[in-house]
Amino acid sequence: MSGDGLVAPLNAPAAAIPVPGVQPGTTGPFITAIYVIIYGPAGTPTGLFVYQPGTTPGPGNPPVLSVTEASADPYGNAVDQGFVSYGAASIVTQLTNGQLNIGVLYNAVTGNEPASISSPDGVSLLLSSGLDNDSDTFTSLSLQPASAAGASYPDGAIFVTGPLVEDSWHSMSLLTGFTAGGQTPEYTLLPDGRVLLRGSVSLTATHAAGTAFWTCPTGYKPAVAQFFATPNSLGSYALGGYSVHMTASNAQTGAAGVSGNFITLDGVCYVLSS
Repeated sequence: MSGDGLVAPLNAPAAAIPVPGVQPGTTGPFITAIYVIIYGPAGTPTGLFVYQPGTTPGPGNPPVLSVTEASADPYGNAVDQGFVSYGAASIVTQLTNGQLNIGVLYNAVTGNEPASISSPDGVSLLLSSGLDNDSDTFTSLSLQPASAAGASYPDGAIFVTGPLVEDSWHSMSLLTGFTAGGQTPEYTLLPDGRVLLRGSVSLTATHAAGTAFWTCPTGYKPAVAQFFATPNSLGSYALGGYSVHMTASNAQTGAAGVSGNFITLDGVCYVLSS
């Protein structure tokens, strides 16, 4: 770098490397900066707007991500305030005013409300469902801190609004070689995350030990292999063996059996796979 030949003042600091400015219309793939300051006159949309790759920003092409307090981008496309990622089918992820909203944002016409995570008082945590229409009712889970000064709620309390709905009983679709016994074989999911079975299964053919008689549907699969000894007429019953073997995907006979033998499912209750 050439200079003007002047002598630097006494105790003057060493010259620094010039920092390039970011010029309007910059199209380079990278910009490195220590600070990014976004501002503008009142009424002008300011913020960070990211558009779908391969498209040109403009009217009718809203951003896929925005960080702004404005209600529209510079091209007039409607946006939501806060840090917002826009997904398919109007599903957005919005962080604003200390609240995380996930889903379809509020719509006064349809009654849509997003699910949310927030802290109304800065110490508790509120998890709330969204609404699909005006006839829906919010359900929520509130976690309260223990021994919060001046708190009007019990220490460490967990509050749930809305009913805890239990699963209904479903009839098993038994595999070939098995049929319903004296009681219809059924299964249900308990509120604590376990699956409960009931009823009985009869063999219609000779089967070896470990023969699957029911394939667990998605959402009802065991977390680990488990064994259960229930009333049955299989060969192992007199020896105290188990009658039902739950694997990661199905229910199997615990021992060999012949046509007419039965397995009782009452008492089989296993931990659900996560």
